[in-house]
Amino acid sequence: ASISADYCSVPGYIELTATGGGTYLWNNGQTTQVILVDIAGQYSVLVTGANGCTATATLGVSTELVVNGDFSMGNVGFTSGYAYDPTANGLYAPESEYAIHHKAQYTHSNFWGYDHTTGSGNSPDNFMIINGAKYAPQPTVWQQTVSVAENTDYYFSAWAISLNDVKPFARLRFEVNGVQVGTTATLTEGVNDINNPWKDTDRFYGTWNSGASTTAVIRIIGLETAAGGNDFGLDDISFGTLDPVPFTFTATA
Repeated sequence: ASISADYCSVPGYIELTATGGGTYLWNNGQTTQVILVDIAGQYSVLVTGANGCTATATLGVSTELVVNGDFSMGNVGFTSGYAYDPTANGLYAPESEYAIHHKAQYTHSNFWGYDHTTGSGNSPDNFMIINGAKYAPQPTVWQQTVSVAENTDYYFSAWAISLNDVKPFARLRFEVNGVQVGTTATLTEGVNDINNPWKDTDRFYGTWNSGASTTAVIRIIGLETAAGGNDFGLDDISFGTLDPVPFTFTATA
């Protein structure tokens, strides 16, 4: 089994092709021989031949620049304008606080759901749980600074979910170096059940060209200022490039 990567054929994606068998099962659930991916990470495929023999291949594509984007390491690697409260029911009051935990209801009796990474609530599969601020201007929800290459296209991706069915729901925006990236994400109604499910629509995504920049301050901010509602979770934040990796060399005689 093997995987090859094509960074150039489909702009904005990396095309991965598996070889070596009759059927294919990728770690993201896809079952075709060729898949398109738009996020950095490790991709693996289980190949099953006509005789039933199996083999696995793995390939790392691009470089993930966000540290601890799935919050598995806890409250590290990022900054926030919100106050951190890790205690049981600590987000009940006041607004403008957050916690990192694998179970939303631990932090507030009316927050529901588990992390996006596995959806199982098994530690350390955490996510960021936020009681949205009720004033403007909004504090930064999440921020991290990364180094980038000049004149290179980058993507910015994250998952966000409403933690209950109380309106109004959060509205979130990506920024890179103070400029909005992608469209504003307006979250939909959550479910008041411990298994509050993540939906495909809970992912938001944008692209950014670095131009002359060598540093990117990537930020998520909230736009909703209501005291009621505006309760949300963040998980699997990612920033990277899908372009061929730029390089330089010096020729010698």
